[in-house]
Amino acid sequence: MRTRQCVKRKLNKISFILLLLLITLITQPDYINAQEQLFADNLGDLFLMRSGEFKAKIKEAEALIENGNQFQAIAEYEKIVEEYPDHVSSWKRLAQLYNRNDKPEKSVTCYEKIVEANPLDSQAMKILAQNYIRNDRQKDAINLLEKVVVLEPDSLRIHKKLARLYSGNNMPKKLINQYEKIVQLDSTDTQTMKKLAANYSWDKKPLLAIKILEAFINNHPDSLHIRRELAEQYEWNDMSKNAIIHYEEIIKRDFNDIKLMKKLAQQYMWNNRSADAVPLLRKILFSEPENIDCKIQLANAYVCSNQAERAERPLLEILQKQPYNKEVMLSLAERQQESGKWDLAKQKLKKLLRLDPNNEKARELLTGIRRQYGTFPEARYYRISDSNKLTREQLPLTAACFFNRQWEYVFSAAHYRVLDGRLDSTLAGYGAKVAAKYNYSPNTSSVVEFAVANYSTNWTPLSFQIQFNQRFFDKIYTNVRYFRTETREGVRALTGKILLDGYRGELYCQVTKRWSLSGDYTFQTYSDKNRKIIANARSNFLIKLNNPKLYIFGCHSFIDFKNIYSGSLPYWTPEALSTSSLGLNFDLNFSSWLNLGGGYSLANQRTINSHNFNGQMGININRYGKFFFQYVKNGSKIYNTENYLAYFQYRF
Repeated sequence: MRTRQCVKRKLNKISFILLLLLITLITQPDYINAQEQLFADNLGDLFLMRSGEFKAKIKEAEALIENGNQFQAIAEYEKIVEEYPDHVSSWKRLAQLYNRNDKPEKSVTCYEKIVEANPLDSQAMKILAQNYIRNDRQKDAINLLEKVVVLEPDSLRIHKKLARLYSGNNMPKKLINQYEKIVQLDSTDTQTMKKLAANYSWDKKPLLAIKILEAFINNHPDSLHIRRELAEQYEWNDMSKNAIIHYEEIIKRDFNDIKLMKKLAQQYMWNNRSADAVPLLRKILFSEPENIDCKIQLANAYVCSNQAERAERPLLEILQKQPYNKEVMLSLAERQQESGKWDLAKQKLKKLLRLDPNNEKARELLTGIRRQYGTFPEARYYRISDSNKLTREQLPLTAACFFNRQWEYVFSAAHYRVLDGRLDSTLAGYGAKVAAKYNYSPNTSSVVEFAVANYSTNWTPLSFQIQFNQRFFDKIYTNVRYFRTETREGVRALTGKILLDGYRGELYCQVTKRWSLSGDYTFQTYSDKNRKIIANARSNFLIKLNNPKLYIFGCHSFIDFKNIYSGSLPYWTPEALSTSSLGLNFDLNFSSWLNLGGGYSLANQRTINSHNFNGQMGININRYGKFFFQYVKNGSKIYNTENYLAYFQYRF
């Protein structure tokens, strides 16, 4: 027991002596000279520096350095660290000497020993990490700096260096986390905000990117740089309307930013605001008069904003300087075709195909012009039969010629036949028609038509018709016509001439992509003081746009004679007859050469319901030849009709 107490007293005495020594070292720096402080990194080093032998070795090595003998000093320090491997300060001095004498690999080894000996030495870690970076050991550098940033959490410099390493080593998750920390430490670092927003976008987090930039703009509305970044984020994430708002704000503050004007003009075009794009594109061209892409875009903007007549000028200006520019030649041909100048477009496309025979787009446009404007012959058969046993047949042979974009001509010879089942009689004859159409513009035209017919009774009626067509905004189409003819509808039609004057108005409106409305109204007066009114209204709604197309329709028709005569020809209807129909039609393209269509409708006349059907078939013989057949039944037991139509047409 006494022995144990003696040992305890001795240990207490030793602890007391060590404590006094520590207090002395801390409170009296005179005990450690400047050289000792330089090489003493920790308390262990300080005690070691009190060793006379160790102190002499350090002094000898430092003297060699002062005398310029660095290689000998290196050798001495290598001996020191070999003998005293835990002395951190000697490792640092050796690393310094290695760096001065172009031995970076050995310097790295020294710092690795230092960090191993003192894991809290952030300065050594930073130096070692920098050496790792120089030696392309970036993953090792990342591991070290991740430890440093724990020791120095507020060091922006280390956070940014880590972010650069994450970026260069494809570590997006850690990179985003690092950018977030940098922004938290420095909310004015707009460059990092920009990078963070971009990385959010690449990491499929666009809303976070936008949120960051929106918050910044709310606090700094005059920051055009960030506003531009925000607009681009909107643009990349299909929020173009928001992008336009910010692009417009930037232009207000910097109205000479041509690069941004180009972006805004493109956004206007993509958002169906071509009229707003026009002044921007014109301003761009004022600064860059040779900008071919801008001139092409201006031409497109003119077309899309219903200024097609102005679209050609910028393209013609290009061709004056570059007559063999195939891209501009094609664009001009497209503009001319869209503006109704198909003849000029045809010339351009033929020239383009001589320069570039494999240009499929030019060949396709030329084919389209031929399909729409090529001169064509046509053979047609038309038959209508009604429930009053009256039938009219027509077999016209027609030739249509498109002389140029202003003038179109139609010549027709026809065979007629009227069958009256009530009287068991037939009236046959033939006739001819000539019509001329003048296109004032792509949206406005007029037609004048003359016709003559000869029947078996040697009665030869003449007819005259004039009509005016107008199109508004590519959505509304109107047709107004006046006609005067001799007719067989009337009490004296079998024994003398009945003159007919009539007016007809037609309207079609494409309300939306799926929904359309149409209607027509006809008022006819006869020389025997009779009159006839015909009115029709129809609505179509597409419920399936792709193949096969499906649409529902509703229609209402009204026909009224002032006086009805039992001996009238070619057919008659009950007085004040209204017909309402509701149905479903389909249109199916089996292939490029075969099209089928048909449908069903329920019709009502004076509370009598009836089931009606229609069908059609189109066969494309080739690109320019087509055969078509159609059958339509409509009405009820009160009055119904069956219509048959067949024709063959070929374009040259």
